[in-house]
Amino acid sequence: MKEKLKSILIKYPSLYRFFQNYYWKFNEFKALILGTRLEEKRWAQCSFKEIEKGFSNLNHPHRKFLVEKINAFQPESILEIGCGYGPNLFWLAKKIPNAKIKGIDINSSAIRLGRELFKKEGR
Repeated sequence: MKEKLKSILIKYPSLYRFFQNYYWKFNEFKALILGTRLEEKRWAQCSFKEIEKGFSNLNHPHRKFLVEKINAFQPESILEIGCGYGPNLFWLAKKIPNAKIKGIDINSSAIRLGRELFKKEGR
């Protein structure tokens, strides 16, 4: 099913752009109507393996922007709610080494992966 949809979207770029543009609007609408509980439950149950796939976004360019903006305040402590495996906190810890860094997430596997990432980097 996914392959068929993918081939259709490749064949019709305007349809692809439509889905790309309205994906977030659809999710906002869904959250407005149904609330966020379904998405929270889905994320809380994501497996270790699924979360590891997200490691590919550790170096996403938006993180540099975020770190620069937060670093301008030179915070002594940082708390991120909904931190996932902690990619933002990872870069903040590198840029502001003296800051106390904490993250909270509803997925215990994500927290475990984040701790491993920080341990591997000596934090």
